[in-house]
Amino acid sequence: MRAGRNVIPFQVGYLVVVGVLQCAVTASAAITNTPTLTRTPTATPTLNPSTGTWTPTGGLPIGRNNHTATVLSNGTVLVAGGYNADSGAALGSCTLYDPAAGTWAVTGSLITARSEYTATLLPNGKVLIAGGAGDQAVALSSAELYDPTTGTSTATSSLVAARRFHSATLLPNGTILIAGGVGTAGAPLASAEL
Repeated sequence: MRAGRNVIPFQVGYLVVVGVLQCAVTASAAITNTPTLTRTPTATPTLNPSTGTWTPTGGLPIGRNNHTATVLSNGTVLVAGGYNADSGAALGSCTLYDPAAGTWAVTGSLITARSEYTATLLPNGKVLIAGGAGDQAVALSSAELYDPTTGTSTATSSLVAARRFHSATLLPNGTILIAGGVGTAGAPLASAEL
């Protein structure tokens, strides 16, 4: 079992699982309900639903959890941020997964290392990275635009409220609705913003 992972549909009917924490149930874990977590980068399995088979591909260059994985307009998958699976520090690094080749490539970094944020693919092909948490799980209000054509991020307008574990929905008019989440005091937020 994996924890801190994303399951991303890509191509026609295929799924890729991007994650790092391998959960193994041991005799003591079964008694305490605490799985043993192996914090190492692992092969990224791809599922072909028509055959029901999983195929391992290349592993993540940096083990991470609580990251996002966004299918880009060109079919590659941007995996950004998250927590370092070994140190627990927030990450700013980004990697691109090429499902056709089954390979990973390191690309430009986020401006702010973050986890527990949203990544929304915009109609222009850029990705809005908003909110989340930095080190020590402190909620962030900053936002940035990642441009896959240049591999760079640029700062954009901040959120009104710092939040993590929120939702982001691209609306038909091109704006993004940011809602809910957890604020700086650790309390759930009932607010929304565009």
